[in-house]
Order: sequence, then C-alpha cells, then structure tokens
Amino acid sequence: MKRQFSGYIWAILSGAFYGIISVIILFIAKFGDVPSLFSMMVRMFLAGVFLLPFSVRHFRAAHLTKQFFYRMLPAGVFLTCASILIYTALDTIPAGVGIALHYTYPLVVMVLSVLLFRARITRQAVTALLLSLVGVMLLCDNTVLPADAGKGVCLALLSAVAFGAYYLWVERKKLSEVDAVLFTMLLSFLDAFLLALYNLATGRFFVSTSAEVYGVLLIAGVFAMLAILTQAMAIRQIGSVKTSILGTLQPIVCTLGSALVLREPVSVRTILGAAMVLGAVVIVTLGGKPPRE
Repeated sequence: MKRQFSGYIWAILSGAFYGIISVIILFIAKFGDVPSLFSMMVRMFLAGVFLLPFSVRHFRAAHLTKQFFYRMLPAGVFLTCASILIYTALDTIPAGVGIALHYTYPLVVMVLSVLLFRARITRQAVTALLLSLVGVMLLCDNTVLPADAGKGVCLALLSAVAFGAYYLWVERKKLSEVDAVLFTMLLSFLDAFLLALYNLATGRFFVSTSAEVYGVLLIAGVFAMLAILTQAMAIRQIGSVKTSILGTLQPIVCTLGSALVLREPVSVRTILGAAMVLGAVVIVTLGGKPPRE
C-alpha cells in the first residue's frame, strides 16, 4: 500500500513538472525567439548532464546488456516524436488547447493495453479516465482556435498516440525496472541526440541567443530531469495506465501557467475542465488496486 501511494505522488509530481516545462519552453519561444524544439534538445541534454555524476556508479551494478539498449531506442524515438509533434502543433494552435489534446494519451494507453495485452481495467480507472477526458476536452476551448487550426489539432492528437506508445513500451519492456536515475540519464541523452538530428535536418540546430535564455533553459533541464525521473518511478510502482491518468495534471499547470506568463485567456469552461481533471486524480488515487496487466 505504501509503494502504491508513493507511486501516486510520483505520477502527480511528474505531471506538474511536465506542465512547468511546457510553460518554460513556450515562454522562451515567444519572448526569446528560440525554436521550441531547440529548447527541448538543450533541456534534455542538460537533464542528462545533471544526472551523469549520480549514474556512473550504477552502470556496473545494473548489468546493462545490448538488448537493453536496443529496447531503449524505440522508447527514445516515441518520446522524440511526441515532442516534435506537440511543439510543431503549438506553432498553429494555443498552448492550452494543444497540451489538452496531447493529454488524451491516457485513452491511447488504456485502449492499447486492452487490445494488445488484454489488460483488466478497474471501474475506478475507467471512471477517472472518462472524467479526465471530458475535462481535457473542456480545457480545449474551440472558441480560441484560429481558422487554420486543423493541422495543429491533428498533430497534437498524433503526439498523444506517440506518447501513449512510449508509456506502454517503457512498462512492457521493463525499462523502468532499471535504476530510475540511470534510466532517466540514458533516456535524456538519447532524446537529446534524436532531437539534435531533427534540428540539424530542419536547420534549427545553430541558434544565437542570450545568456539569460540559456539560464532559463538550465532551469528547464532541472525540471526535465525531475519529470522523467518521477515518471519512471511512477510507472514502476503503479503501472502505465494510472500514471498516465494522474499525468493529466500537466494541462492544468500549462493552462494556468500560460494564462499567467503568456497572457492566454482563461474562461469558465477552462476552470470547469481543470476541476474535472482534478476530480479524476482524486478518484484514481482513492480507487484501490491498480489495473492488472
């Protein structure tokens, strides 16, 4: 029971950290004139650097095999694709809307778990999922969408598919069973490398900016490290389904942060959606045993 409760805490913290990261990246893109995916690359690299001194001593104890690194590659690809898709989507649609659409990924996790692995989902999990999805849709206020938002909406939904696939891959291949610090460090460097390849291919790798912007990116790197670390620990303790549902705290943090920092409007509909997502968090936290998979 204690392990399960700590898993809930890690999942909630992970969602909050990811929401803070989104606000920081979008702030840099808007006011620092730096491409979002360049910022993502830097913050993932910094997360790996921060964890490197703590991970070196775990290499020998972990007994990592070639098979483990082969399994790490798809996880990095899924995570990188999710980042590319969502931040490309945010070029055409408001941040609150894009992040809300991205956070339909718990549905992807649940559906794939049932279809591919015949997972048994508890009633509490289904109720929380449906409530969180309704809340996310309310957060996605179509009255603020521009006329040409169709592409952005599609990309945001595809990012949900990619992120859901990442969750399931990490759990099914037991990647999170490795020391959480070591796993986070390896994933951070892999994601930074893949984003570097993408930025090179699209001409976004070499960016001239100020020391202040790099200082903010340093802060983003710290939150990136914390977000992936707490997420890995949550998946290991309560599974991918509940972790993904509790992770829907990110759109709340992102929406509120966007309103305060980026001056995006917040409506009554947004507040209602946030309340429903919080309700889902309470249900899944008090719902008993995690789904058996």
